[in-house]
Amino acid sequence: MENETENIQPSPKAPKSKGTEEPKITLGMSELSSIIREAVKAAVETSSVESAKIIADAMKESRKPYVDPKQIANEEMMRQQMRATRQRLAENIKLSQSNCEHFQGSNEASDFVGQLSSIVKHRLDNGVVWGICTNCLREFWPTDVDYRKQMSRKSGNRPSQAGIRWFADPAAAAAVR
Repeated sequence: MENETENIQPSPKAPKSKGTEEPKITLGMSELSSIIREAVKAAVETSSVESAKIIADAMKESRKPYVDPKQIANEEMMRQQMRATRQRLAENIKLSQSNCEHFQGSNEASDFVGQLSSIVKHRLDNGVVWGICTNCLREFWPTDVDYRKQMSRKSGNRPSQAGIRWFADPAAAAAVR
């Protein structure tokens, strides 16, 4: 019986290939079983490694917080609305600045216009004096064309001042805003 199982021959009913003849291989049962064992072992190892990698990737992915797609869409919509609001606000400020006379009460919401300037004067620690209109929020710096005119007006606001520092080169410190 061992002799029969040692020499496995192809079945006579098996279809024969047309054209080229393939070389016939004769394997014993022990050789065939060792080949099958090695193939199964390699397949199991490969699938184990692949399975372990898939499980590790799934664990990494499970640690990430869930983000609802609706939340992402809502956040993007909110960002767009905020951009539009900022743009409208900037346009309103520019319009207000172009129409402002920089007098107290020259704001469109005020009932009367006074004779005093609405510019608050502030001395920085480097000695530069700048002003800001309380109506339209326009800033007046020494480099502006109308700085002298606006800053020479009598103001209804008290000037403010930052701390005092001494600079080796006061002109260079004043040039930096």
